[in-house]
Amino acid sequence: MVYCTPSEVYDICGLTTDDVDSATMTKIILSATARVNADINLPIREEEAVYIDQYRENKVDGSNATFYVQDSYKYFLGDFSNDGVITIADVEVYIYDPSAKTKTEATISSVDWKLGKIVLSSAPASNTTVYITYARAPLDESTPHRLVKEACRALAASLAYMKIRAEDYQKLDLGDFSVTAYAGGQTKNSPFGIYSDVYQELMDKINSGELISADYIPDLPYLKDTNYVRP
Repeated sequence: MVYCTPSEVYDICGLTTDDVDSATMTKIILSATARVNADINLPIREEEAVYIDQYRENKVDGSNATFYVQDSYKYFLGDFSNDGVITIADVEVYIYDPSAKTKTEATISSVDWKLGKIVLSSAPASNTTVYITYARAPLDESTPHRLVKEACRALAASLAYMKIRAEDYQKLDLGDFSVTAYAGGQTKNSPFGIYSDVYQELMDKINSGELISADYIPDLPYLKDTNYVRP
């Protein structure tokens, strides 16, 4: 699954399977999905699992197997593997044992993208340290959020037009679909340029922070406590 389907791209750009077949459009969408993720997500590498609040203590005590990423009250787990879905493949957890001087990758049982929650198959020993690698997403990439879908559609449409007019471009640099220079001159009024502009407008909106205000707190179960104080 990716953020949009070939039919959703055809619907907005006027192309048909006669112009770009569905198999090729699927590949274009995969490239667009990776580009969207790169433009809005923040990769977090080996973040130590430490105390956040009374609901997300991240205890490493030999019995706790549930851990939360930092800022999980504000951001979501993102699509680290660029396949358009959020699964255990999007998170890596490493257990460091200072006494044995070892680093072991933990087995993950489940993840909750909305809560920023990772459940391991077994609890790390109390003398170890837990580190989490994941992507921090500003919007829901699991459903996905409407703006994430629209960004993927716009970018895929732009890349699809580039694909059918590849002879007009001097260099491709994003898989088989991206472009650095247009041999025919202006691109702004070309379909490639138009959908590229739409994509950039959506990126500006998503990355502006307007959708993630400083006061934003999701309606999550552990926030129903009226005495909760956000860290």
